[in-house]
Amino acid sequence: MTEAAVEELTVEALVPVDAPAYRDYAARKSLFAMVIPFSQGREQFFMVHHRWRDTWELPSGKVEPEESLTQTAERELLEEMGAQVDQLRPLGILLTRLGETPGQGHLYWGEVIQWGDLPRGSEMDEVRAFSPHMLPPPEQMAPVTRWVVQWVSCKLIAIDEEEGTSWIWD
Repeated sequence: MTEAAVEELTVEALVPVDAPAYRDYAARKSLFAMVIPFSQGREQFFMVHHRWRDTWELPSGKVEPEESLTQTAERELLEEMGAQVDQLRPLGILLTRLGETPGQGHLYWGEVIQWGDLPRGSEMDEVRAFSPHMLPPPEQMAPVTRWVVQWVSCKLIAIDEEEGTSWIWD
């Protein structure tokens, strides 16, 4: 995806895994996978800083030929963060639009269990932990990441205030 396309890609909705429509969308071709990597204990999630776009992003990337969605998500975690998660869990499907063209991508989450170095020559220059209460300014996040992070943060803050916990997915 070109730099311009990343800036123009918008999210129209998220179809959660427990929604009746999830199976219908899951049967369609997804163009990308995105991961919300959480700390153990799930109080914080990690984002990467893209050195050329100067934006904070969740690890994501397009699905390569002969690659499953989970393989894409695992590859992107390693390439962009030097991280591995315990288990990728589906959160939902992002319904997107690039100009007039609709698309979709799978959204996963997982707890980081192992860290390595960022690969040499990586597009990313920093990995940082964030909480729903302490996020980068919206204009410093890539558009799809901004949408996902704001959606997740609203859910986490609401649960935190109601139940005294910061987590909603078990």
